[in-house]
Amino acid sequence: MGSGEWSSDKVRSVSDNLLRFVSAARAHRFDPRHERYSRLPEVRAQLDRLVLDNGYVFLLPFDQILETATYDFLEYPHSLHADFHLALSRATGLSGVVLHPGVAKNYRYGDLARVPLIVKLNGATRIPSEHKDESAPFGEISDLVDLCVDLGAVAIGWTFFHGTPMHYENQRLMGNVILKAHGRGLPVIVWAYPRGQRVNERGGADALCNVADAVAHAVAAGADMVKVGYPEANTGEVRKKAMGSYRYVELDSEQGLRWVVNGPLAHLGVVVSGGPKITGKKFSLEEKTGAIVRAGADGLCYGRNIFQNRPREAVEVILAAMRVLDSHSRTGKTVADRVNVEEAVEFVSRHVLQP
Repeated sequence: MGSGEWSSDKVRSVSDNLLRFVSAARAHRFDPRHERYSRLPEVRAQLDRLVLDNGYVFLLPFDQILETATYDFLEYPHSLHADFHLALSRATGLSGVVLHPGVAKNYRYGDLARVPLIVKLNGATRIPSEHKDESAPFGEISDLVDLCVDLGAVAIGWTFFHGTPMHYENQRLMGNVILKAHGRGLPVIVWAYPRGQRVNERGGADALCNVADAVAHAVAAGADMVKVGYPEANTGEVRKKAMGSYRYVELDSEQGLRWVVNGPLAHLGVVVSGGPKITGKKFSLEEKTGAIVRAGADGLCYGRNIFQNRPREAVEVILAAMRVLDSHSRTGKTVADRVNVEEAVEFVSRHVLQP
């Protein structure tokens, strides 16, 4: 056994302690009205606007028009327009929709202007490929934050790619965004995503060690809420490639998410992404939502699983996920039963842009 290796007794002791830690209920349920979540009352009030009556946050991200590129929209071209996403959010009572600055300026009108808005200040691209894991703001940070205030945004969104060659520059920009936003009374939701060659060498973007490290950077910068991916199980080859002590402990995906929620995110809000559209029956979206809630997360940020559908199916997907949240309601109240499916589908269909 090398000097840096753990003995079997230490592995067993740490594993047992970690399992007890991730099995425990979350110490602090996310409640933005409590001063532990921010010393700024304006920021807490804005965060509270995102919380549904069942105590959870449910966001619909349309920043994916850049993040995953337009070819993710070819099968369902109506979803290429922000009207569809805004109408879905309005009709089903979601917490809010995530738009880039220009889209937020040009698409919110009439009933759709009443949808709570999160403005995403930076964006990534898959082209050119050598820069696919980088992101950049759409302008000067101060000007963009001012625009968010003018648009009546509830919060600001920022993608932080942990582990890329531009890691430290993006970290600096993230900190600057948070300082400027807090100065104007706006909370910041950070998309904390591991990316790049070094990350791939350590098990990949969904490896628990990388997800947790990305989150820790967002927390250190002062994020108010963090969006994370659902981690892979820390087992097999993923565990063998992991850094440090992660090589010695085994956790399944739900336990891994519990570690992120109970550990670095213990005092912050956390929403979990849906990832690529789930089409198989091995792990349905409802089952994934249940695992997310059981892990103690504060909500969902589902994109492709919703908008890669026709209007009726999109409404039904949202309501199915809402019912899971309702079944674990933190307040005793429910929200899915307030939505009339036919009225919601009719409202969304009216706002679908047709050629």
